[in-house]
Amino acid sequence: MTSLVADIGGTNTRVALAEGPGLMPDTVRRYRNADHADLTDVLTDYLREAGSPEIAGACAALAGPVRHGRGRLTNLDWTIEEAAIARVSGTPRVKLLNDLAAQGHALDQLAPEALVPVLDGPAQPGATRLVIGIGTGFNAAAVHALPGGLMVGEAEAGQVSLPVADAEALSLAQFLAGADGFAAVEEALSGRGLGRLYDWASAGAGRPGATDARAVMAALDTDPEALRAAETFVRLLD
Repeated sequence: MTSLVADIGGTNTRVALAEGPGLMPDTVRRYRNADHADLTDVLTDYLREAGSPEIAGACAALAGPVRHGRGRLTNLDWTIEEAAIARVSGTPRVKLLNDLAAQGHALDQLAPEALVPVLDGPAQPGATRLVIGIGTGFNAAAVHALPGGLMVGEAEAGQVSLPVADAEALSLAQFLAGADGFAAVEEALSGRGLGRLYDWASAGAGRPGATDARAVMAALDTDPEALRAAETFVRLLD
């Protein structure tokens, strides 16, 4: 039973084949979304390169809300439908879900060696867990262990308002706000967000400048505004 699986982000899409519950590591391919018209274009290329295998089922996880077999990417103008995936893959067994929800359902399948502890703490079997995704955008999902299995909450956490608790946070929210005056969480907590935090810090220091996340991380030891941007990122995440 060969299945087609895909992880669709705002910048890249990863596609692979699975046999039963096991991913086939040598089949993983990554595609730049900017090089393709939509997901069906990506899957068509992948299946052709894979030798047109017979697919028994397909599952796709996307960085955006999913309702009734239809999803929309938050940071890319792509709309994805289960019916379209079925046409390309040749199987009627298709499931579309939010990417953080997919990660939440996969937590118990992770091998211990796949985990890197950040902070030591006591194990709490059955406790609620939180999955956080930081990339082109931001999202989080709570994972609850219930007698009948896992329940994973789906929410576009990156689209909520950036919290404001003091004058500095208000300054940041006003700097990041769009034309509608709304500053979303992912405008700060994301790949692009770290660069925006640097822009805010440098403007506040009277030395306006613009850079990206990689440049910020490379300048932590030499640029006080880069360090302030990184510290603000971590504080907001906490």
